[in-house]
Amino acid sequence: MKHSNKILTVAGSLVLVIVIFFLLGDSILSGMIRKKLEDKPVGTYRVTSQSAEVSLWRGQLVLGNLEVADSGGQLQIFIPELRVRGFQLWRFLIQNEVMLKSVEVVRPEIDMTLTNDSAAHDQKTVDENAPVFQIQQVTVADARLKLLQKQTETNDTIFSTRLNLDLSDLGTTTPPEKYSYESVSCSRLRLALHAGRYLFAKGLYAVEYEELNFDSENRSFHGAKIHLLSQDGKYEIGRKRGVETDWFDMAVPRLAVSGLRLDALLNDTAIVFSKAEIAGFNAQTFRDKRLPFPEKPDTKLLRAMLNDLPVAVHADSVLLADGTISYGERVENSTAAGEVQFTQVQAQLFCLSTIDRLIDRKTTMHVEARAMGQGLLKADFVFPNNQFPVDCQVSGTLRAMDLEAFNPMLVQNAAVRVETGNLNRMAFNFLYNNNRSAGDLLFEYDQLKVHLLDQEDRTNKKVQSFFTNLLVLQKENVRGDRAFREGTIAFERDKKKSLFNYWWKSLLSGIKSIAIL
Repeated sequence: MKHSNKILTVAGSLVLVIVIFFLLGDSILSGMIRKKLEDKPVGTYRVTSQSAEVSLWRGQLVLGNLEVADSGGQLQIFIPELRVRGFQLWRFLIQNEVMLKSVEVVRPEIDMTLTNDSAAHDQKTVDENAPVFQIQQVTVADARLKLLQKQTETNDTIFSTRLNLDLSDLGTTTPPEKYSYESVSCSRLRLALHAGRYLFAKGLYAVEYEELNFDSENRSFHGAKIHLLSQDGKYEIGRKRGVETDWFDMAVPRLAVSGLRLDALLNDTAIVFSKAEIAGFNAQTFRDKRLPFPEKPDTKLLRAMLNDLPVAVHADSVLLADGTISYGERVENSTAAGEVQFTQVQAQLFCLSTIDRLIDRKTTMHVEARAMGQGLLKADFVFPNNQFPVDCQVSGTLRAMDLEAFNPMLVQNAAVRVETGNLNRMAFNFLYNNNRSAGDLLFEYDQLKVHLLDQEDRTNKKVQSFFTNLLVLQKENVRGDRAFREGTIAFERDKKKSLFNYWWKSLLSGIKSIAIL
């Protein structure tokens, strides 16, 4: 009996100790955690919290008004509330393992500042005594993120966005076949960004978006209302720089990327995906050619441009649907900008890649569009890549349309107005390299008549127009006529100009060989 009473006494005492531990331990640990955060920085970061609530019974920790600051002033984080659930205290004490059910970060505000000595803070140190950890679920809810550039007196915002993040099975014990970066892995990542804005280098252009979403489980990326825009007006951007400067404005209502490989991005710094679909885009570009041409390096062809990217890239296909592209120029002695437009643009680009082991064919592109809203343009492009160093080639056709449709560009940029003219068919095929293009062109047309215009008021120069139509222009080029001509494409490339300029000037050389007597 005495032995039984002793056991009951010991058991009762043990239960009492446990109850006291859970009753007082919460309060004691709360104070210890706050003091630990205040007394000992985590690496170069100082962490403070105004409140800490611990529940040992439920394995829960709630930190309130948590602040994280880098000693170099490059990172500041404020978290109104951080919730930790499922903490296994005994496993941490005995095995030095941190096993958590969930971590929820609520409405954090994150400010990161870039300075000239940022590289010095990028050095990583490894703590050999750091515990292994595993968190079943990490959630960052309604975060505000800002990336700032340190200036002399003020900070400029480079990137800002709202974000939500979900990570599953984050830790050092996640199987390596999952998504890993250095020593940390996870089994699933879901990221949602919204109301974001990124300012490109030199501050000339920015991209804004309403929403961007990525899910590693189905390897999909979706974007809505993405807008690439110049920071200044189409004339102001050139005046500020003092030289010809491209002005861009491109709106993409919908973007969908499938087969995006997160593992390639994390481990190989490579962007690899199966297919990208861009629907309903509207792209406008403009250049004020009255300004001096800038001093610049030679423009590279597509293969060289891709190989110069800071990251490797591979895409099986890129599809563009239902787009509009317009290009405008303002030239010397013009009264307004001339413009050419392509509507109903459809394009398919295949095997765009700089990763040799993934390249299984030539890089090709097929494009269809309505030129000036009329003639159907079809063009096929062949580009060399690292595995198939073939010749660059362009071939295609332009179907029947009124030549007067090109007057919005011709009147302002060439001081020429087409009075009448019917394009029946144009077909072209040429090869090009870094220096020159060569090929053939068919240009079938009839009833061509033009007016040469005065440079100042754009009135008809009647005498010059008469002699031009009589002696310079071939009025028609109809297959079957004795005077029918086949054109020759031959153009020496201006390496300072764009690839689109190269293509256009190549076609123009063939048109001139037919239409000019």
